[in-house]
Amino acid sequence: MKKGYIFLAFMICIWGSFSENVYYIEKDGTVLNLGKSENTHIIKDRNMLENGGKFYINGKENTAEGEKYKAAVMRSTGYIFKEEISDEVWTSNPEGSYVVRTYDTDEPFIVLKDLKIFGGLDNNITPDRYSGYLVLKDGKMYHTDNAVSFSEEDRVKAGNIDLSSIEQIGNNYFKDKNGVYSYIYEYFSEKSEFQKIKGADEKTFQVLDENYAKDSKNVYYKNKRLKIKDIEGFRLLKLWNTEPEVFVIGYSRDGIYHKGKKISSTALHGKAEVIGKTIFKDENQVYIFREYESKAKTEKRDIPVNARYTEWILDDESYYYDPYSDVKTAKSKDFEWLDKGSLFRNGGKIYLISPMFGIMEQKYDSNTFRLMYENGYEKLASDKNGYYLYSGDSTGWQFTEIKNEKIKLLDNTENIKGNLFYNSISKKYYFLSDPYRGNVTELTGIKNVSEVLPGSYIIGE
Repeated sequence: MKKGYIFLAFMICIWGSFSENVYYIEKDGTVLNLGKSENTHIIKDRNMLENGGKFYINGKENTAEGEKYKAAVMRSTGYIFKEEISDEVWTSNPEGSYVVRTYDTDEPFIVLKDLKIFGGLDNNITPDRYSGYLVLKDGKMYHTDNAVSFSEEDRVKAGNIDLSSIEQIGNNYFKDKNGVYSYIYEYFSEKSEFQKIKGADEKTFQVLDENYAKDSKNVYYKNKRLKIKDIEGFRLLKLWNTEPEVFVIGYSRDGIYHKGKKISSTALHGKAEVIGKTIFKDENQVYIFREYESKAKTEKRDIPVNARYTEWILDDESYYYDPYSDVKTAKSKDFEWLDKGSLFRNGGKIYLISPMFGIMEQKYDSNTFRLMYENGYEKLASDKNGYYLYSGDSTGWQFTEIKNEKIKLLDNTENIKGNLFYNSISKKYYFLSDPYRGNVTELTGIKNVSEVLPGSYIIGE
């Protein structure tokens, strides 16, 4: 578990002191000089910069918000971490109390006493206001998305579980003085209850994730026993589709399982390994996991087990492989990755890999095509014919043309970091204020840049 002070743990990213100036770059390219960089902090929660004892929001000094922030930090530092439960809840001193983040500007943290918060619920992700908390308060159990508020609607049906002796043994599994229980929560039906696992061996009971567990006699999916003979060899693989959706498959010599159901009689050989997204392998074979309209299955793929995975495809020295269409294509001498794994050149053509549509040829000049800027799904490119923006969220995995004369300023420049560019010949800096429209501005009066900070701040001279 992480330990430390609250204001250090989640609010502040710290850069060391510089003898240079701090600048803020506005949308129109205007450069605001905020003075010499002294103990410069970016406070992400509030889009705020602290520099030399002054506080700035979007480059504008804001003393009032700065004072609120300092007061919040002062109130919080009296509570030293003992154990982190989530990004929003921590145990503190004195014993039995919690520091809880509220997202309230004036009172961002409060201290709760005389309750118990359980973690590790739902999809095996850290509990927070999206995945929920289980809270034991005044002898009652609540499943709430806000650790500071409790209502009768949030009450959990405890059934026969003894809340005075309840203990979480891992994720959605609990025990009391009478046995072992699975906690069942269904978001849409708002079903939340503890169900006893009949016949579970408490001494050998082992939690594998939020839904799977096993003991010396059985493998369990939630509170149900699975018909599996190879209990010792039963393992889990965690596959990723589009985050945060997670596909968990279990396997043993009996076959492959998903959501507690057997989907294949294939016995994996040796230790299985996830090699990318929904792709996994054993000693001899590469597989892909598919789910169509709630029907899940695994498919074999004609791909060497030593092939390397890059974002959406696999490749080796001679071929690249599309596991989704089970197609392999020979690499040409000019094969080159143009980004971190979704854009490449091959055989004089440019290709973009789409998780939805597979490998898509792009109609651009291969000899002059250049990736100029990349920020997540945002990619800015150019060729001899023009400038193009790629955004996976809005354009269906295609580049769209940008028509703005200002973007020509980025020709023959180097992307330093974020949306800042540098021309080593003219020794000029350029700022990309809006990649969607191609708005570029020359930054006058800046001789060098040491650091690029989040939120359009830079440090330099």
